[in-house]
Amino acid sequence: MKRLFFLLICLLPTTALAQTRVPESQAEISLSFAPLVRETAPAVVNIYVRFVTETRRRTPFMDDPFFERFFEGFGQPTPRVQNSLGSGVILSEDGIVVSNYHVVGQATDISVVLNDGREYEARVLLGDQASDLAILKIDGADNLPFLPLRSSETVEVGELVLAIGNPFGVGQTVTSGIVSALARSGGSNGRGAGYFVQTDAPINPGNSGGALIDVAGRLIGVNTRILSRSGGSNGIGFAIPSDLVAAVLRQARNGSDRFVRPWAGATGQAVDADLAEMLGQNRPVGIILAGLHPASPLAAAGFDVGDVVTHVDGAPVNSPGEMLYRMSVASVRDSAEMVRLRDGEATPLTVSLIPPPDDPPRDAITLPEGTSLPGLTVALASAGIGAGDEVIMPTFTFVASFESILALGAIPILVDVDDTLTLRPDAVEKAISPRTKVVMSVHMCGSMADLNALMVICEKYDLLLLEDACQAIGGSFNGKPLGSIGDLGCFSFDYVKTVTCGEGGAVVTNNRGFYDNAHQYADHGHDHIGNDRGAETHPFLGYNFRISELNAAVGCAQIQRLDEFIAIQKRHYTTIREMLSPIKGVTFRRVPNGGEENYSFLNFFLPSEALTRKAHKAFGEAGIDGCFYWYDNNWHYYRKWEHLIQKKSLGKLPTEVLECLPDYSRADFSASDHWIGKTISCLIKLSWNPEEVHEKAQKMAKIIGKVLVS
Repeated sequence: MKRLFFLLICLLPTTALAQTRVPESQAEISLSFAPLVRETAPAVVNIYVRFVTETRRRTPFMDDPFFERFFEGFGQPTPRVQNSLGSGVILSEDGIVVSNYHVVGQATDISVVLNDGREYEARVLLGDQASDLAILKIDGADNLPFLPLRSSETVEVGELVLAIGNPFGVGQTVTSGIVSALARSGGSNGRGAGYFVQTDAPINPGNSGGALIDVAGRLIGVNTRILSRSGGSNGIGFAIPSDLVAAVLRQARNGSDRFVRPWAGATGQAVDADLAEMLGQNRPVGIILAGLHPASPLAAAGFDVGDVVTHVDGAPVNSPGEMLYRMSVASVRDSAEMVRLRDGEATPLTVSLIPPPDDPPRDAITLPEGTSLPGLTVALASAGIGAGDEVIMPTFTFVASFESILALGAIPILVDVDDTLTLRPDAVEKAISPRTKVVMSVHMCGSMADLNALMVICEKYDLLLLEDACQAIGGSFNGKPLGSIGDLGCFSFDYVKTVTCGEGGAVVTNNRGFYDNAHQYADHGHDHIGNDRGAETHPFLGYNFRISELNAAVGCAQIQRLDEFIAIQKRHYTTIREMLSPIKGVTFRRVPNGGEENYSFLNFFLPSEALTRKAHKAFGEAGIDGCFYWYDNNWHYYRKWEHLIQKKSLGKLPTEVLECLPDYSRADFSASDHWIGKTISCLIKLSWNPEEVHEKAQKMAKIIGKVLVS
């Protein structure tokens, strides 16, 4: 017994046997994390935010399915202050802090509390929704503890890590684990902003914005999200890589208030086994370029269509999303080295890192007398579209798309959609004829088509690109707002849109000729020259598409709140998506690389049309409203457009329409049916509160789970 007691004493660390210090190896770290935590924890802060939401007086009619749409948004708004919490990491002694955008993005007041009790006010220098990063500045503080950055490129799977944050508001907490995986999408849509370091270190609500550190006390990632059904940690957590943090930090220090990602100006796809065999590769590697914008920096560096990009700055790239991520983290420099594979020969090329072009500069049109323009017909007319001209449009859209074309005597040419639920680029190119003048890209349900590919096609065939952004205001592509990318863009402000003034819409363009044509055409042909309306001339026939001054005033007020509305939609969208993501058999609508939805709809696919119909029916029976099955919809899918297919009209249609409109009763749109038949779109409502969203998400997940196993 005495011998055993002596042995235990020998194993206990004492001041005589070991000094307290930061461990220097994996073997030493097994003794204790305490010295490491003591060194690093002071640089991880608690963040408390305050933001203002508005509640509205309710009426019994608002709960009635028929009247709900009419009363949504009505009533006297009552401001309500809400509080939230998260974590952050100090990156410099002068008070630069990194956190998550979803923690501080919509805050009116931000307080940063150090673990020694000191409290400071902070402000946002740069916020980036796509990467979920925000850079803050603590006011009135200096000589603060901070964590150095370690390049996430040097991190390896299996390394020991610590996660430090403020879960559930209980106070600063430390958890340990390992790096489970690298370059994971974390359940996102695969864009460059969605690449993460995966860890099994427990991360819970409130840890967002906290630190993921290595055993040397260096920051390798910013904790951002978990994959969980319950909302609590189950060992699958994600951190934003430190290299992306460094890129965002650099732009913030240079005075930018938004993160500008480098622009590739290219479209392409991952090389699969079939392509690899065709290219003579031993195994699939890289991205084959399918299209290059005339101003693409890749084209300027020596890339051409058909070339394969295999590496960016020495790192292999095997998807467009991975290439975008590599370019984003390389933005701390002015160029990146990319490897071109052509005819079996690998050649390193230096590619300039440039922002998306904006030439000529794009601004929303300010129309005379405060008016705005109602949509597609005006946009098409301003570009000179008329009788017999063809306009390519998708099979999935609102009927107004083809109505606006027919109103001018032009011909709507329907083409298939793909898993973006919008125009399929190869179908667009096949549909082009000598009469084609415009490609109308309709950003349905909050997101966009592959605009890079469509721009390449329009450039190749000298066509105009018209964006219908009526359901996607607030979304973006390569950092530019949807509706501002093509030659013309259209918006709707009716009562079911994210921004509403009751009725009406707008047209934007960067072409002065189209602008003049548009404001004149929308106002009886008035040229709007001089101050005497009665003396104005009429250079061409016009019509009355003017919006009222009252509607326009409401619209001007609403547009100021767009960022607020988008943030609310994103929170609700994220809650539901994270609840559905773990369900095997549920996949989500593809958002093209560089795209950012406006989060007005969550669009997901089930494995078959039969299962989708069954789930949608079960949603209705369970009282889950706002979920649409477009395949049978009278207004949004070609299958029920009998009036177009049968050419039904009150009056005689133009000869060009009668003679040239395709016989859509015999058209094969099976490629569209494949996707739309499996799609359910969940409308995201601004009026929901967090409890309602969570309850709705749980019900949806439960129903889908039952349907898929039945």
